[in-house]
Amino acid sequence: MGVFGRLNYDITGKYLFAFSGRYDGTSRFARDSRWAFSPSASAGWRISEENFYAGAKDVIEDIKIRASYGTLGNQQVGYYDHLRLISIGTQGYLFGGDKSAVANIGAPTNATLTWEKAVHYNLGVDMSTFNNRLGLVADFYIRDTKDMLGESVALPATYGASAPKANSADLRSKGYELTLSWRDSH
Repeated sequence: MGVFGRLNYDITGKYLFAFSGRYDGTSRFARDSRWAFSPSASAGWRISEENFYAGAKDVIEDIKIRASYGTLGNQQVGYYDHLRLISIGTQGYLFGGDKSAVANIGAPTNATLTWEKAVHYNLGVDMSTFNNRLGLVADFYIRDTKDMLGESVALPATYGASAPKANSADLRSKGYELTLSWRDSH
């Protein structure tokens, strides 16, 4: 289940703002870890709409710089991994002429598993020239993925089971994207 909201604000086509938020819930985690709020915000400035830029419009008709920040949760970390399983079966040998029922407890689990969180930072510029036929879009980004599912503290070998999963890993990706386009008609 989830709720999503968004607010956009435009001031005279020069200053652009957007705010959004998600509040998502899942039954994959324990009761205290089921809900996550994921906010995001962005801002843009169309420099080419400013009065001081009027003389430069002959070279670059449109230029906008923008920045954004956003978070997003990921619940795709397994189905109900916080619950410890009990399997029911029968003994492999006879006891009193019958095979008796037996219950075996599964490997240990981690009741504190929760959402993985991706945090995005972006800085970009959009430009066009030659009567808006040649366009350039440049983006520079950082993506931090936090609380990824990974190994938890190792259990002693004498325990007889492997350690449960935990939100123990982080990953950082960064890079850039450049798009050059030409729009024309014959």
